Amino acid sequence: MGLMQGRPRNRERKAIMEYFLDTGDGPMKVGDVLTHKKVAELTGLKRGTLNSPYYAVILSARKAIQREHGVWLLNETNVGYKYPTGDEQYKGGVKIVGESVKKMGRGARTIAHISDDRLTEVGVKKRDHALERLGRLRQLASTEVKTIYQFGPPDVKPQTRPPE
Repeated sequence: MGLMQGRPRNRERKAIMEYFLDTGDGPMKVGDVLTHKKVAELTGLKRGTLNSPYYAVILSARKAIQREHGVWLLNETNVGYKYPTGDEQYKGGVKIVGESVKKMGRGARTIAHISDDRLTEVGVKKRDHALERLGRLRQLASTEVKTIYQFGPPDVKPQTRPPE
């Protein structure tokens, strides 16, 4: 029976998790990088090939490592996945939150551009309600993101505004 496309494979995910816990010189430490080459060696999966579950397996392993060990391995473009310092992980998390706020705005604009004549009466009411809720949610999220950027970890210099 074939694999369902997009479903991570347990054996490959476990191989990555085991490597995280024991690289041969002990567990991964801050600054260590799990290279794409090493992932391919551990899992037998090729990066960038059509229908390869490579990235699904990596994402699944990264989520499991975060859940079990509190570490989110950061993507290092064309290199692999880095074990970050606490500050690097914090900055990465704040960046993701900021991106989510921007996505909310894009979603709201997409909904807002649907003309009334393309919607049923119920659809117009749903659209208007969704836009009202998204507007309030986006305003709250935006305010909170600014606060997070301003009051980062104690050893990070506060910023006056979030990066654009």
